[in-house]
Amino acid sequence: MIVATRAEAGCLSYELLADTEKSGEFLFVEQWKDQAAIEAHFAAPHFQAFGEALGKVSAAPMRATIFTIAEEQTV
Repeated sequence: MIVATRAEAGCLSYELLADTEKSGEFLFVEQWKDQAAIEAHFAAPHFQAFGEALGKVSAAPMRATIFTIAEEQTV
């Protein structure tokens, strides 16, 4: 999933993080070129297969929160 996603044209960054306080909880932190790239990712066969597999082993449904950054500043 991670290797295939990082190879997608609009993927700028894609990281999987494990919660250090809640065992078994994970977070994907992603940066995409634009909304079209996100939609293409959600439609990609590897993402669809991941969602199906996750549904079989997860205690809770997958949840996505999308944040739109108006401006990026490096400090």
